[in-house]
Amino acid sequence: MKERRGKKRGKRRFLVRYGARELSHSGFTRDISKRGAFIVSSSRPPLDSKLHVQIFLERERCVYFEALVTRHKIVSPHLRSLEKGGFGVRFLLPQEILQQMVVKQGLLEILYATPGDLKQAYERQLRYGGVFVPTERELRRGSEVLLRIRLDFAKQTLEFDATVVHVWTNATQTDTRGVGVVFNDRKEVEAAIEPFVGKNETV
Repeated sequence: MKERRGKKRGKRRFLVRYGARELSHSGFTRDISKRGAFIVSSSRPPLDSKLHVQIFLERERCVYFEALVTRHKIVSPHLRSLEKGGFGVRFLLPQEILQQMVVKQGLLEILYATPGDLKQAYERQLRYGGVFVPTERELRRGSEVLLRIRLDFAKQTLEFDATVVHVWTNATQTDTRGVGVVFNDRKEVEAAIEPFVGKNETV
């Protein structure tokens, strides 16, 4: 399988410092694009590991990235005068980093595939400020979570801050494990969902 790379990749040499926790290793870029870079270095971090990367554009001017190691290039000793080894990285986008932060804090997701599904959930639960979310995750009462509501029929995703108020761990009682959450801002949820519920009446 061919590796996907950015089309506009320029051969530029910049000093680089990098590391998983501290900027304890150094190297230089062989080429760089908007999506990633190849770093020449004798030290190769594990594939799929995340790094802090500092790239010096000038002696006293640098930029910082979070990056994911995507490939290794190992060169035989007798060829190192002609070719350099190192590793490739993909720069992580801000939304990817924020997503990782959210997952650590607690991300729950619930899907409504049809307008009817949403209307039923709205009338039975959402309009009263909460909802039951099926999940296998172990969460405690009082946990702060981000609830992502997927409206597949409208190709929309809504996100709300919520708090876990009940936990069902015995599947025989509710047919599935999950948690009950209440929204931190009920009016925000109503304002976001009501337009889709109104559309349901004419569907």
